[in-house]
Amino acid sequence: MLNKKAYSKDIIIKSLDIDNEEIKSLLEKEDIKTYTYTYEKFIDHFEELRKKDKEEWLVIGSSIVYSWMPTILNIAGRDPKADKNLQKIKEDAIESLNNISKNLDGESLEKDLKKLKLFINNSVVGMSKFLHFSFPDHYPIWDSRVESVLYETATGKTTKSNYHRLKIINNYMEYRTSCLKLIEDEENGLIKKFDKYEELNGLRDLRKIEFLLFLKGGKK
Repeated sequence: MLNKKAYSKDIIIKSLDIDNEEIKSLLEKEDIKTYTYTYEKFIDHFEELRKKDKEEWLVIGSSIVYSWMPTILNIAGRDPKADKNLQKIKEDAIESLNNISKNLDGESLEKDLKKLKLFINNSVVGMSKFLHFSFPDHYPIWDSRVESVLYETATGKTTKSNYHRLKIINNYMEYRTSCLKLIEDEENGLIKKFDKYEELNGLRDLRKIEFLLFLKGGKK
């Protein structure tokens, strides 16, 4: 099992130790306008969804999240057995969402994240995006590029596939804790350094961290 240090605050800081020219290059490398333009729209819409029926928040919110992903929403991740248990899966996810909502400043229980994940394509990545748009100052987005950058920084190794690490909820939970610590401490002004880039304006601090890791992970 991968050591938790791979997703530590120190590894995130080391991964983001990039100079001004490299940051500019990353921001210019991809067409990021869709991501940056839709981001605040999604945040605002999720804020309205949270005021509505929990089922609508869960279903509509999950569907919106998958407009940012190369697949569509499939409850329980195309598990053929899911159709028989759809009502139970949905009820469990709504219960977990309520529990998570009540404990934003603390550690979410793994069992709640697992139940929510099961509804959202049984995907930790999909779940993390749903949680970020619902609670943008409490949950970061988890992505294969992000994980790859952190893993390579921590180990000096690359792998053809990181799915086996990406799907582990505890890895995401450790990453989340480290991101929040980084923002809370801010001893080296890392987040403030990013504020001068127009492309990052309007992004929450958690999103700035993840977005630069995401862009760095796509660097060829």
